[in-house]
Amino acid sequence: MTEKPDNTSTKPLIVCKDLGKTFYTGDIETHALRSASCTIDRGEFVSIMGPSGSGKSTFMHLLSFLEEPTKGSYHFDGRDISTFDGSTLAKLRNQEIGFIFQAFNLLSRLSVWDNVELPLLYDFYTKGLNRSKEHKQRIKDALESVGLSHRADYKAQYLSGGEKQRVAIARALVNNPKIIFADEPTGNLDSKAGLGVMQILQELSEKGHTIIMVTHEHSTAMHATRIIGLKDGILETDEPVENRLFAKDEQELK
Repeated sequence: MTEKPDNTSTKPLIVCKDLGKTFYTGDIETHALRSASCTIDRGEFVSIMGPSGSGKSTFMHLLSFLEEPTKGSYHFDGRDISTFDGSTLAKLRNQEIGFIFQAFNLLSRLSVWDNVELPLLYDFYTKGLNRSKEHKQRIKDALESVGLSHRADYKAQYLSGGEKQRVAIARALVNNPKIIFADEPTGNLDSKAGLGVMQILQELSEKGHTIIMVTHEHSTAMHATRIIGLKDGILETDEPVENRLFAKDEQELK
């Protein structure tokens, strides 16, 4: 099984205040995110919702260090992100964050095993490490956690959509990250496969993993424990989920 995250610290994992992002094209300003302030504790499962153009993807990109804010402050695990250079942020993205994308972002001609191994290659090439028993065990554990041990040697191009997303989840888990970001993880899946992915994310949440998920579907967002709502680039709502949906129960009803 994958390692449980270390949630012994009592300090929040994420604290952002008046976070914003503006893009400039000549004299034209585009306010992708106007203002977002929130605190996210370790082990929370948070959905970010909003209509197209609301800033939800930009917000996730800022929280995951894929974009740099143009205003506001952001502390991750007690560290002020504005003090970090590009190489430090790249290392954080690789070692402390796991990503799950709507389009899976797998290398289709590589095997399932090789795709899950990709985040570990940073150490291989930057530190000259060999493929250790520990790293191989991480891959085995990650595949086991999503029920794909029997597909380890399959080429990614031959998998179903649901299986591809489960490989993406295993890849996100292999470095035992502090947080998992999921960008529309069920967007390319049918309802059955989507529920399978949500069941895995809920099980990971129950084990203590911190998950932040962007979705435009309210029914998907209801699988989290908290929903943050964005509108016109402003964080407007932040509420706990009442009458939470559980994917396992929904699958049994089908």
